[in-house]
This record gives sequence, C-alpha cells and structure tokens, in this order.
Amino acid sequence: MSALKENQPTLPADVRQLFLADLENDCARVKHRACHAVDDGHGRVEQR
Repeated sequence: MSALKENQPTLPADVRQLFLADLENDCARVKHRACHAVDDGHGRVEQR
C-alpha cells in the first residue's frame, strides 16, 4: 500500500480494510482464476 498517494486521506485506510476483510474469509468473495503453463525448449523446462 506504499504506492497509494497521500492526497486522498481516507484511501489507504479504505484499501487496508478491504484487504483485511477478504483475508478474514480466505478471499471467498474475490473472483479469480489461475493458469498453469509448462514450456520446454533449449534444454530446460519452464513452469509458470
């Protein structure tokens, strides 16, 4: 949260509260998806 500007005095507290609320319920309401990719070439295997 250090990237938030200080010209909006309530923004850092609001963002902090948003993160804390989601962490308490294991981010159940946060929509997300994941992707797993494995590439090989040049003698190495990359996993992302």
